[in-house]
Amino acid sequence: MVKATYILYIFVFILHPTVLLGHGDLHERIEVASEAIQIAPDSAELYLERGILFFQHEKYNESIHDLNYCAALNYNSQKLDLAFAKANLKLNNAQTALFFLDKILKEDPNHVITLRWKAKALMQLDQYTEAAYYFEKVIEKADKTFTENYMEAAFAWEYSKHERNIENSIAIIEKGIVDLGDLILFYDRLVDLNQLSGNIDNAIINQNKIIELSNRKERPYYQRALIYLSNGNIAAARADLTKSKEEIDKLPERIKKNNATQVLIKNIREKELLL
Repeated sequence: MVKATYILYIFVFILHPTVLLGHGDLHERIEVASEAIQIAPDSAELYLERGILFFQHEKYNESIHDLNYCAALNYNSQKLDLAFAKANLKLNNAQTALFFLDKILKEDPNHVITLRWKAKALMQLDQYTEAAYYFEKVIEKADKTFTENYMEAAFAWEYSKHERNIENSIAIIEKGIVDLGDLILFYDRLVDLNQLSGNIDNAIINQNKIIELSNRKERPYYQRALIYLSNGNIAAARADLTKSKEEIDKLPERIKKNNATQVLIKNIREKELLL
């Protein structure tokens, strides 16, 4: 009875560290799990949980070592397969990771976390088009989606050799704007992608949106000046450099003097000398 009570305590500590610690300390939790394993060396669950803790502690070989012990104790679960996949992917063993991920997806084709890790594994294998499809599946199947889902899908499309790679990348970012709203990081990506495709007009349209959304506009004006310069529109570039300087003049002295602002001022002066 004492042993069972202690093991229950260990699981509470490992799985819900905020019950006992403010944020939990991985090293301490690993030590506690190790003590528990000495008491119950036949507990597959303890090896699994310590393996997950090792993964969180970025000790991936130790993680796989524990996961192997767990599997040797005839433990079988999606949680174990996902842990194996994640640790192997961190060790650049993408093919091995895919074995475990596909095992999960065979049982549950809409397992969102697994879909995302499969996309990451495909990225590691330079299979960017396939990765993009899986990142898009994450967006489609998730109850709640996040900015990184759209960004990851967009990067996968960009890197792919698909004939519409940039168009697809732009489309998924535009979907992110529809789904999540006007976020500057989305418009930043659209600026980059449109410049990459040579569509300067659309790049400027999206940079205009960034200027509209930004509380501080000195840098967005400077960035639009660079876009105009890339297109040979010297008059518009000169006007935006002036606007950038005017925005800097409005800043508090402490911000004017910080390194980032001083670098921006230097860059503006250098560009003006070229005009």
